Amino acid sequence: MPQTFHGCAERVGQEQAPLFSTENYQAQFARTYSVSEHHSSLPYDWNLWYYESRVLSAFDMDRFLKIRKNATLCEEGFLGNADLYGLGIRLGLYLQWMSSFLANNFLSSTRQEIQRVYLVFSLAICLATLIASTRKSCVFSVEIEILYWMYWGGYVCVFGSAPCSIRLGTVSRWVMTDWTGAILFTTHWIMTYHGIWFITWGYDQAFSRMPCGTYHFFLIPVLDPSVGFWVLRDLLTLTAAPWFPHLLTAFPLVALLLLPEAKHSMQGSAAYQLFLSKLGAPEHQRANSTISEPEPSIWRIIRSLIKRALGALRRFCALPTERRGGIRLVTPVDLKHRRLLRIRWATTGVLACILSVIAIELSLRWNRVLGVYSITSTGQYIPLIIGIASFISVCWDIIRQESERRRRLACHRAVGEMGEEYELRSLSNGISHAFAQPDEEFLMSGALPVSQDEAEADIADAGFLQQN
Repeated sequence: MPQTFHGCAERVGQEQAPLFSTENYQAQFARTYSVSEHHSSLPYDWNLWYYESRVLSAFDMDRFLKIRKNATLCEEGFLGNADLYGLGIRLGLYLQWMSSFLANNFLSSTRQEIQRVYLVFSLAICLATLIASTRKSCVFSVEIEILYWMYWGGYVCVFGSAPCSIRLGTVSRWVMTDWTGAILFTTHWIMTYHGIWFITWGYDQAFSRMPCGTYHFFLIPVLDPSVGFWVLRDLLTLTAAPWFPHLLTAFPLVALLLLPEAKHSMQGSAAYQLFLSKLGAPEHQRANSTISEPEPSIWRIIRSLIKRALGALRRFCALPTERRGGIRLVTPVDLKHRRLLRIRWATTGVLACILSVIAIELSLRWNRVLGVYSITSTGQYIPLIIGIASFISVCWDIIRQESERRRRLACHRAVGEMGEEYELRSLSNGISHAFAQPDEEFLMSGALPVSQDEAEADIADAGFLQQN
């Protein structure tokens, strides 16, 4: 039985406080377990112990339903944490998602700025999840699920469905890693491991649940405890369990493989130069990272062995043994597939946003969470103002960009450069036109077409590398 219901009575009203007595909480969560009692009256002998085992209370569905049908006890839910998922925070997140979707598809020059702003939200959600998991006070499991929806839904809306603005020619090039990618990789690693822990242990043992029942979002409301919830949870666990070992090793392996690129990227950043570089070294020594103090022979041997092992592993994964400026993109995408690919990923972003918003809002409503439908704390105004400002800025940039496009086209028509049969496109046709323009940067993990001069330069570079 979870031992985390202590302190939860403070998050409900006086009528619901008896829910968190040991008797009522056991009605929902107790399972069959045994207790052994040592008979101390027997003479002490380290080789002679006598225990009496007896089975205590097990889960009783009838007793749970009796509590659930009590209108006084189960009239309301618990008091939500407005600083984690209050109305102002949720609205700020949703506006950021909408701003990023618009910028990703129609403002190629500003979408990375919006993504960097939202990166702060992602980092804050990750830290809030860790802090909530380590607090001694009462935290309900459905609150952690809401944070999961906020984090992963936001990632797909803002980053996962965003076009890639990297131009590739006829040969593969390397894309520099940056701090944004490093922070996202770290937060993904933390949230993935936290999710594995939550599924296997934390949900039952580390977090609390309402004795009146907890509704979970599986596209439909599924009540815990119920036979349907147990079946769904077992199926999901059995489906995901084979992937757990791979996930546990995937993030460290990727971090190890990309260690040379990450090191180079971080050494060139202002944060590294400010906090981690050798401030006491001469200027020329700080500029040249290869100059360092002599190392003992044993450390040189260890470093040499590690570098050889890393080089062999990178060769096995088809990566160059030495750093070459970033991560290689190996799958250029043909021009004729661009429009379909962009529409596909834009649709994915829209569906992810809608699904995440529905899951968050319905989870709060189904569980009758209180205090999260009004802005009652000053901390909620910060994300709300940021979201409103981002959304207004993006909408204004789109309107200004469309106005400028229409003005240029009108000027071309006036001077006869576009011909007599040319007609000014409407806004809808303008957006459709943007989906197929070769100079728009909207590809996902693929190559954008380059000019003939750039293609010839790439071919020349490739021939030069092969000769040398």
